[in-house]
Amino acid sequence: MEPILGKTYEVVLFQEQVIATAIAAFTPGEADELRRVMSHARNHTEMEQIGRKFMYKAEQNGVTPEVASIIFSYIQSYASYGFCEAHAAAFATTAYKTAYLVKHYPAQFYASVLNQYPMGYYPVHVVCAEARRRGVSMLPVDINESEWSCTTPDDQSIRLGFRLMKRASAQMVVALVEERMKVGRFMGVADFLMRVPVADRLQVEHLIRVGAFDVLEGTDRRSLLWRVPGWLAMRETRDLPPTRADAC
Repeated sequence: MEPILGKTYEVVLFQEQVIATAIAAFTPGEADELRRVMSHARNHTEMEQIGRKFMYKAEQNGVTPEVASIIFSYIQSYASYGFCEAHAAAFATTAYKTAYLVKHYPAQFYASVLNQYPMGYYPVHVVCAEARRRGVSMLPVDINESEWSCTTPDDQSIRLGFRLMKRASAQMVVALVEERMKVGRFMGVADFLMRVPVADRLQVEHLIRVGAFDVLEGTDRRSLLWRVPGWLAMRETRDLPPTRADAC
């Protein structure tokens, strides 16, 4: 077994190291069947069947039942975590690069992860909590500061983007950003409704709920939500002044 397990210090780590061909004289087809059972099916019945074949052929190949049983127990326990060597190397490379980025560029790293959402196993709030744990400040969605994607105003903070908000269509955000760049910053909900007519009621309500107007408005979010239908009606008649909501 030394030529097979020498580089991993006698521990079976990779699928290529399954020693069925050397110990039990498995044919390539039988060895691939064992690999399939280990890496995909992980079915106890199939594992028992292939195990009996392994024991029988190992004994036929001159290996004592005790040694064959020990070897197969290693293979069986390995089946719950084994990778092929190329797969393991790719994972290791990704893990190394990730660790470097988290250490030296945490804000940029976590902003990039959020910009790929949905991905992986973790929801947004888990990613944000981990970023905070590493010293990164999470800045809320802001009608005058946020972009479609999450951005990094500096190396220690992330400004959440509109893409993470429900009902935030790319069309509405493009119109919002273009209007902001062309005319200037928004003064409040009323000003936003007049200048971005593509925004519908649900989109405006979600912007209010996530706090996108908190810095501008002098009232609570519930009060703003109550006033949205009236503002929309005024927008239809083009009678909505571009002023702060508390001045309307």
